[in-house]
Order: sequence, then C-alpha cells, then structure tokens
Amino acid sequence: MKKNFSLLLAIASLANYSLFGAVINVSPKGDDENGNGSVAKPYATLARAVEEAKKNGDKSSEIVFADGTYRFINPVAIDAKTPLSCIRAANQGKAILSGAVEIKAWKKDPNDSRFLVAEFPFEIDANASYTLVINGSGAKMALYPAQDKKALPYFATAADIPLDNRNVLRYNKKALLSPDMFKDLDLASARLIIPQEWAKNRPYIATNDWANGVFYLKGRTNMPLGRFNQGYRVSNSIQGMTEPGTWMYEGSTAKIRYWPREGETVENLNASISRAVRIITVSKVKNLRISGLVLEGCSVVPGSGVYGKKGPAAIIGGTRTENLVIENCEIRNTSGAGILLACEIHFNTSKNLLQPIQSLYL
Repeated sequence: MKKNFSLLLAIASLANYSLFGAVINVSPKGDDENGNGSVAKPYATLARAVEEAKKNGDKSSEIVFADGTYRFINPVAIDAKTPLSCIRAANQGKAILSGAVEIKAWKKDPNDSRFLVAEFPFEIDANASYTLVINGSGAKMALYPAQDKKALPYFATAADIPLDNRNVLRYNKKALLSPDMFKDLDLASARLIIPQEWAKNRPYIATNDWANGVFYLKGRTNMPLGRFNQGYRVSNSIQGMTEPGTWMYEGSTAKIRYWPREGETVENLNASISRAVRIITVSKVKNLRISGLVLEGCSVVPGSGVYGKKGPAAIIGGTRTENLVIENCEIRNTSGAGILLACEIHFNTSKNLLQPIQSLYL
C-alpha cells in the first residue's frame, strides 16, 4: 500500500494553457442521461464528460469536478481523439476519484470477539493485491512475523540448488510461537512471502505437510529455494492478526476480518477496499493538465503492468504522452503505482541538456 502523499509532477515543459472549448461540469448529483455539462445540469461521470469533449472537434475542453466522491470500476480512456486541456477539481482536494468499493454490514466475528467481519463486496481474485481503508487510514495486511520482526527460517541445503527446488519449503516448527501454529493454516487464504535476489515471491501453498514441516507450493519461486535464503513470512492468515488495525480476507468464506482500533465499532466503521486497476488511461495525449484531485483505491491484478493485457496497475497510466502536467494531486491508498507511464521523458539538467528515459513509475 502506498502511503498518502501530495504529488507535483511536470513532464516536459510547463506551458501556459488556454481554454478554447467548453467547460464540462461533473457532480455526484449529476445526470449522464439528462445533464448537459453545465453548472446547473452537470454530468455524473468522467466517462460521460470525456464522451462530450470528443464532440467539440479541435477545441480543447476543460472538465471540472464538483466536491464529492466518484467511484470507478473501469478506467476512462483519454487519447489523441479527446481534445482536453484540463481535468481539475473545482476546489483543490475536495473531489475524490476512487477505485475503491464501500464495505458495509460489519458484524462481530462469532469465532473471535476481537474481530469484526464483513462480506467481501465483489468476487475475490486470489492473485490480486488489495488495500483496505478504515476511517480514512490504511489497515495493515496480516503478516507473520510482522515486518519489524525477524523472518522465519526454512531448511535448505546446497543440494537444493542443483536440484532446482522451487516448490518445496521445509519449515522449522521450533521457530514458531508454538509447534502446532501452522497445523490448521487456511491454505485458501495464506500466502508465503519469500524474498529472493531481485523480487519477493508470493506463492500460495498447495499442501501443508504439518507432521513433517513441509509446504508444497502452488507456484514455482524465481530461483531455487536455498539460494539467497532470506527466510519467509506468512501473509493474509489468522496467525498474522496480532494487533489492532490489522486485516485479512478468507478465500474459503469470502469474508474480510478486521481487528478494530481503539474507538472503532460496527456503528462508526467507514470502510472501503480497492478494486479498479486504474482510473485514467492516457494514450498519445498532448498538452493535458490534471489538477487538484484526490485519486485513490486501485488494486494490482494478474495481467496488469506497463505492457500487460489489462494495462498499467496505476491510478493514472498509459503511453506516449507529451506535455502532461499533474499538479497538486493527492494520490493515496493504492496497491498499484500512483502514476505509471511508458514514454520518453526529458528532464532539464544544469548543463541545459535533455536526458531521456523510457518509463516513469511513482
């Protein structure tokens, strides 16, 4: 999960933009069917406003968001055929574009009074990464041992490397809080985090041979287990629910479990979980300014990435932009990147030279 931060990003030159086209208004109280984009009759969605902007020919329109929250399931595409000069909030920081879904109907966990439970609000993708936000603050994904604790050791010998062992992890039960801690590990939920040379592997467990202390992994690790042995942790399991503010989801029951912080109750819990992979896709866009918005709540799913079939896992992502300016925007509570662009970008240096790079990840 990315921490909240304010972002000022200028790509290429910061030119002065003039607005030659219409101002298209969007409001949570708007109407895509009967609105006309005026202040009195705004549209309800960015998608409808972009559709209207495409009707203005070569004249660049400006889209203005009224205060409020706007929910996204699918990204809105903006390309060379969309003449836009600016997408902005009417009042800086008051318009929230969110890829998250609200979670309601929390109840006490019948199996453990410390926790609250709720139904997962959409179909779980077991290979996705989600972010849960409770009362404006991100919750910690259950992790055992916690990130500030030493990782658990596993057994691996020099023989494992030439054997190319990538799916058998022998764990040490004596290193656990209790020897039977993993006896009933929920394999539908728990994932291992195994750091290796250049990446963290996050495989699910196919079989837990608890008697012999062996995990048989569903997927193969990048490298043979034993090379660059940095231990392992267990994510998204009841074993990692060790303090208030922690959460997990159960693959077997499609429920979210949360340990409320002090003062949080079923009645005052304001919760949402990331869903959309992206909010805005930009492609071959020129001279566009995005200003004053709060953007949040995106997830990482299989097939997402700069060149993935589902596109970049980022709140704003795309390719081949020119003079794209993103200013005074707050990007928060996202499992993916804030901004992920694949393009040639130039930064001025002290020698007044242009240094190109091919991608930007924030």
